[in-house]
Amino acid sequence: MKMKRNSMQLLKAAIYKYGPTSRSRLAELLEVTPPTITNNISALMAEGLVEEVSSAGSKCLGRKPIDVDYIANARHVLGIELGPYFTILVICDLKGQVVLKKKCDIAPMEYEKMLTAVSGWIGELIQESGIPVDSFIGIGVAVPGFIESDSGTIRQCYRASWNGKNMSKDLSGLLDLPVILVNNAQARAIHVDLLDASVTTDMFAYFYVSHGIACPLIIKNGLLSSEILGAGEVGHMTMDQNGRQCDVCGKLGCLEAYASERAISKRCQEAMELGVSTALQDLSPDASHFNIKDILKAQALGDQLACRVMNDAIMYLGLAMANIINFISPPLFIIDSYMLKPEQNRRQLLAVISKNVYSFSNNDIDIRFIEYDSYTSAVGAAAHALERFF
Repeated sequence: MKMKRNSMQLLKAAIYKYGPTSRSRLAELLEVTPPTITNNISALMAEGLVEEVSSAGSKCLGRKPIDVDYIANARHVLGIELGPYFTILVICDLKGQVVLKKKCDIAPMEYEKMLTAVSGWIGELIQESGIPVDSFIGIGVAVPGFIESDSGTIRQCYRASWNGKNMSKDLSGLLDLPVILVNNAQARAIHVDLLDASVTTDMFAYFYVSHGIACPLIIKNGLLSSEILGAGEVGHMTMDQNGRQCDVCGKLGCLEAYASERAISKRCQEAMELGVSTALQDLSPDASHFNIKDILKAQALGDQLACRVMNDAIMYLGLAMANIINFISPPLFIIDSYMLKPEQNRRQLLAVISKNVYSFSNNDIDIRFIEYDSYTSAVGAAAHALERFF
């Protein structure tokens, strides 16, 4: 029974990522017999979830080949990211397309107030969408930190009052829908794995730099993780054992203490408080209210402080990435970071990687920058919920 369920889950994931597609291609992708695919597709069609469509790419003069694809509005799923800068909510259909999205304030730091706020935002979004509640399969929630995804518990997060709380159970009780928790960086990797048909490799690393730093791995279309989803927490890789103290774990010399957006802002703030002259004073006179966008603007202006801090951060990021590449040699290395949007920062990073990777060659590994999108974690969380509950 378990084998049949796993086979159906793999089929659903393949249609999700590659649909519309043919039965023969699905059989090839999943390495199963065509009759198995035909039987499972028939079952999904009987449930009103899948339909047959004419093959768009066919140039046949006669009868066109028939593909299969999800009926987009047959079911829906919610995705949420409780991020460090704001809260993102999305409703996605069975094809992973965003039906409705919303950006809200940062979720309250106090756990109980956060639950009340988030459940209220979700209720408002569902009401605004006009989609019947019974159309929703479940909810995926992306949260920074160490997450026990199976139990839905937050083990460690920079929001201290959330630690040890079973958010999946608590939110599910308020909303009467199943909820699954996932680390926010891992949600972004899941987004690529399930929704980006251009990524066909069985293994890739996803290096994400934001308020924190993480590098989840996808191996054979599944997240590499232990019971506690700490796999990929490279932000706490020690770069200098006598270095700066990490604001998250309290240890010395963590990568996040030098190269996260939080650390970059903190270093600039410290310098401004010491009276260092910088263009940041014109961009944001209040040292406590500028962000990474302001720092990138100052860097573009040639500001010495911004350039020095960014150069240091990029150097540490390049060393960390080189270490990861040397250790696991992923065929694809995806980099997702707003601070690496400027071309000069990308060139500098690649130079550091090239210098420190053993036998580096452009033919050895595909290093791919993707454009930062603030909705990616929420959509990835929705995809994860669809994968788990559908």
